[in-house]
Amino acid sequence: MLSMALDRDPRLEQTIQINDKKHYRWEKAIPTNYFIAPAFDAGDAEGSCPTGYQTYKGHNFRYAIARPAGQGLQALIYYRYGEILLSYAEAKAELGTLTQADLDRSINKLRQRVAMPPLRTDVAIDPNFEFANLTAVIQAVRRERKVELACEGFRVDDIFRWAAATELIVGKVPVGAKKAQWIDFKFSDFLPESQPDLGRQLVFTQRIAALETDNAGYISIYKNTLNGGTQGYRFRINRDYLDPIPTNQLTLNPKLKQNPGW
Repeated sequence: MLSMALDRDPRLEQTIQINDKKHYRWEKAIPTNYFIAPAFDAGDAEGSCPTGYQTYKGHNFRYAIARPAGQGLQALIYYRYGEILLSYAEAKAELGTLTQADLDRSINKLRQRVAMPPLRTDVAIDPNFEFANLTAVIQAVRRERKVELACEGFRVDDIFRWAAATELIVGKVPVGAKKAQWIDFKFSDFLPESQPDLGRQLVFTQRIAALETDNAGYISIYKNTLNGGTQGYRFRINRDYLDPIPTNQLTLNPKLKQNPGW
């Protein structure tokens, strides 16, 4: 996990747990307990991690002492200023009026915060861009939104707003981390857990052994549930952008019509 974060956007290691002795599991444990391995064993109060990428963004590493005293330290976000900056840049890009000054007062404020080089309006085409028919700058702005707002609940709304299910949902098969890195993993090889709970080790080993993988060795997190794990997500683009209207609402108001396809 540590090598995966090297030479990457620093927001990656702010989003997922890295075993670098900097990411807390429980800060107030004695000794301080750092992240070592994903909670495949579901032994973490934040639940199991079937992908191998344990979420760090929003992780409350003082949970054990804050909850009983009713003294949580995490702020409640009513509106995210970063989202405002991203929405501003996206609107200007879609209108075709985005300038370097616009980027500098919006997205580049976010990138500067993590020591990333500034985004420029003459950004080059990246072969990893997700859309074939959009300009490079619009794609760069969209990617910036994906990076900055990861794990904050914006992604599905963005995909629907862009009408991008064809590119980003239909037939996609999500995978996790490489399983091989956790085979033969021993908690006893790491500090400060030099004498870990043997029961935890046993369950962890069993969970790893049971993980299904694809042909490249990546954890196939939906192998037994997502259409056999090979067909990917199903999404009817002529129906699924809209939710069905509840039957009781249609009954109460006969003038309402059901959304197409439902």
